[in-house]
Amino acid sequence: MPSVANVTDILRSCYSHVEVAGRSGARGVGVTNLKRLFGRPRELRLVVEALAATVGDVEAVASSDTGSSPLTAVVAFELSLPAVFVRGADLAGEHLRPGTKVHLIDDLVHSGQSMASAARLLREAGLDVRGASCMLVAPETTGWRGTLAAAGLDRLDALAMTTEL
Repeated sequence: MPSVANVTDILRSCYSHVEVAGRSGARGVGVTNLKRLFGRPRELRLVVEALAATVGDVEAVASSDTGSSPLTAVVAFELSLPAVFVRGADLAGEHLRPGTKVHLIDDLVHSGQSMASAARLLREAGLDVRGASCMLVAPETTGWRGTLAAAGLDRLDALAMTTEL
């Protein structure tokens, strides 16, 4: 697994600590620029290897929203797993049979709403959501832990916290 310090430095280079409005209109802090990461293949490899190491014994990976789809696709490639992509209220990508064990991936978890919504959508499609991971997570004071727990996600593996950047 790559050095945590290296991964944290890489994540620092593609994160901006600014206030933004989410799709729902709720205000949040933080945004990632994945283009910076995808423009640097060596750094992308380190982050993908670190994220791949958080994926447990599953049969597929899934993005939590459209923004995390490219990152999820690269992790799927690294692990030689099929991928499904959450696009609003729909799923795209590989058609997975009901009961398939899936791991959710996101770039940034702030409130947890996108990931919770994705977990519910995947379960409605008959998939077995086993875990979740992300590049960055906001402090727990944003309420993400309770939001994820209410959606049946008791654990989130994050490569770094936004406060570490």
